[in-house]
Amino acid sequence: MKIRTVLASEKKLMIQGLNQLLNNRRKVSVIDLANSYEELMYHIEYSNLDVIIIYIGLAQILFEDGQLREICSNSKILLLTEKHKCNDLNIYLKEGIAGVVTVEGGVSDLEQAIYNTCAQGNFIDADEIEEITDKYIKYVKHRKSLVKDYNLTARQLDVLRLIANGKSTEEIAKELLISTYTVEIHKKNMMRKMNVKSAFQMIRYALNQGII
Repeated sequence: MKIRTVLASEKKLMIQGLNQLLNNRRKVSVIDLANSYEELMYHIEYSNLDVIIIYIGLAQILFEDGQLREICSNSKILLLTEKHKCNDLNIYLKEGIAGVVTVEGGVSDLEQAIYNTCAQGNFIDADEIEEITDKYIKYVKHRKSLVKDYNLTARQLDVLRLIANGKSTEEIAKELLISTYTVEIHKKNMMRKMNVKSAFQMIRYALNQGII
């Protein structure tokens, strides 16, 4: 049986795109999209949900209005965010967010995070909050250093990581919501910057240099 979820964000186009991607996955069924507190509470009461995914923009609005804690007390909430915003997660985790996933990881990571959040059935312990945010901060600093030292863009690093994980050009394009042509351009530019002639050499160089 698929995990039943609702996508919640003030960005309608973003969750419409995620809806199409997630409904093609094996483990997840998106019941509906929500753009407000009222829509979320309706689904909590009537839709028999397993997990609710809330984008950080809407989570901030709900937090400022004093509504996030109530939602978290009634459902398992997975926070969807960008890596550069991960040093601000403490307030959301303390409200009772069950898990955190970043958009940079792609739809496969999101599906797995939904599965883990549903399966674990418990909120992140408060003692873990500092450790989680520290890891994200270190990751962001490392990523910025790589961009500077190797003249790689943030998107190129995303493509490089997925190549190293064995993803095909088509899979990378789908996960990052870009065209296959753009993926190939990123690969060529990275090989030029690393002075290598194949994707295999590029990955070996990246591993040796600690880029990935």
